[in-house]
Amino acid sequence: TLPAELNSIIMSCSLSTTRHFDLAFEFSSLFNREYKTQIGLNKFTILANKHKHFNALSAKGKMMTSFLVTKNYIQVRFEIPDAQKQKSGLVLGIDQGASTCISCSSTNGTYFASSTCPHGHDLKSIMQKLSRKKKGSNAFARAQAHRTNYINYCINQLNLQGVQELRLEKLFNLRRGKTSSRYLSHFTYTEIQTKLQDKCKQNGVRFVLQ
Repeated sequence: TLPAELNSIIMSCSLSTTRHFDLAFEFSSLFNREYKTQIGLNKFTILANKHKHFNALSAKGKMMTSFLVTKNYIQVRFEIPDAQKQKSGLVLGIDQGASTCISCSSTNGTYFASSTCPHGHDLKSIMQKLSRKKKGSNAFARAQAHRTNYINYCINQLNLQGVQELRLEKLFNLRRGKTSSRYLSHFTYTEIQTKLQDKCKQNGVRFVLQ
């Protein structure tokens, strides 16, 4: 099933009136006249609960009226205004790697490096797990999600309080024209870069590729 982009004509989201759910996604105008007559309805509702990330985004911005609906989840978008740019503060330099996700040093001499998650995994162990899975399998998809969650976990530990500018090691065409191992093929430096850019944007920090 392909993901479907649905707007407010077909889909809406409101607070649920039930005790056990927070949100109600209502779908309408979905079927043609013949099928509507056959099943006796032209709308249905899916109930859902909010989570920590939803509440964090909701506090920062306004929910948009378009949704991405897939077989496994509904993606809700928020319009969040850019944070005011920091006019003074530290400069933070970051290296990214396959073994240690991010290593940071700042102009005041402090240092930070990502470590294992509460479950004992790091980027290296997750990439090794990916290299053992068959591409296209459910286990491979779960390992990819694990990698994304770990990258998000590492970057969320990064404290940008008092930071004016973040400089990230610029990587591009890392494997172009080269034969790399299956292990290294799962090093997604673009995903690390995107997450760091988003965090900088939310905190008003200037982002520089260097």
